[in-house]
Amino acid sequence: MRAIHSLLAATFLGLAAILTLGCGDSTAPAAQTTGTIEISVSTQSTSIDIDPDGYSLIVDGQPGQAVGVNVMLTVGALAQGTHLIRLDGVASNCSVVSPNPLSVYVYAGIAHSLAFSVACGSMDGGEGWGDY
Repeated sequence: MRAIHSLLAATFLGLAAILTLGCGDSTAPAAQTTGTIEISVSTQSTSIDIDPDGYSLIVDGQPGQAVGVNVMLTVGALAQGTHLIRLDGVASNCSVVSPNPLSVYVYAGIAHSLAFSVACGSMDGGEGWGDY
C-alpha cells in the first residue's frame, strides 16, 4: 500500500511540475511595427545670407516640422513601408541641392539615415551659387 501512495505522490508532483512550467508568462514582447529616420540637414552659403527661419520637414505630406539650417533630428514611430520626406520653406536665395523629396523604405525596429544639403547665395543678387 505504501508503494501505491509513493507512486501516486510522485505522479501528482510530476504532473504539478509540468503544469507549472506550462503556466509561464505567455505575454511575449510584441513585434516592433515602426522604425525611425535620422535626418541630417546641412546648409552652405557664399555669404552670411543663410535662411533665417530655417526650413520645414514634410513627412508623407503631413504638416511640416520646423527644422534649423544645420541640424540632426530623428523622426520616430513611422510604420513599416515607404515614406516620402521633403524639405520645404527654403528661402529664395537658397536651393536644396540634394534630391528633394527623398523616398525611403522604413523597416520596423531599424533606424535609417537621410541627408539634405542646401546651398545659399547672397540675397542682394551679388556673387552666389548661380543657377542652382
